Amino acid sequence: MKIAKITKLLPIALALALSFTSVQAAVVEGDDESTQATLNYQLTLNDYIKITSTHPATTLTSAGTFDENYANLTLTDSMTSGFTIISNAEKRTLKLTATNTAASSPSAMYGFNNGSFYLVFTNASATGGVAASSVTNITAPGEGKTTEPSLNPNAIAFKVTADESHSGGPTETPFVSKWVSDHIEYDMKNGTAVVEFTINSKAEQTTFSTHDTLGNYQATLTLTDESHT
Repeated sequence: MKIAKITKLLPIALALALSFTSVQAAVVEGDDESTQATLNYQLTLNDYIKITSTHPATTLTSAGTFDENYANLTLTDSMTSGFTIISNAEKRTLKLTATNTAASSPSAMYGFNNGSFYLVFTNASATGGVAASSVTNITAPGEGKTTEPSLNPNAIAFKVTADESHSGGPTETPFVSKWVSDHIEYDMKNGTAVVEFTINSKAEQTTFSTHDTLGNYQATLTLTDESHT
């Protein structure tokens, strides 16, 4: 009786064993081989721009002296300052504008030539303020020459010499200045750029006269990253 039962169970056990072997073989045969794997990494470098003044003081000051006929104005102190720009953009456009205290805020720069230009100061202490025409009568001719000094009261122009340098980036035309309408634009490549402005010690004679009354004369240069305006 026992032998009969065992005889009956053998085919079932054998079938199960064969089935298990078949599954195991299928798993082994379906497992693909791999001799290489890849991990990808990505770093995002965000835009960076930093513009700072090269001079510790917010405002540069100087007194002015004039000859016995009040015909020539000379600064008593050097006025040199500028901007340092650090940028990681392959190309960036920077805009340099000039303003003063005149009404309607006309551009206070003119006569651009190879980076240099003229800057018009206006009398912030003038009673009733300074009319825009006092500035535009100087800037419009482009050379600081007006037909009559009385046309630009309380506005005096000085030549500004620019010194530009660039490091830490491409060496071919890394910092280029150009005149656009009423301001200066700089095309800058990645790196560190420094542009220094030196105010000429003598005022443009055709813009200075007794029509320029005592007071504090001011002008402002502002450098702006055009991609963030």
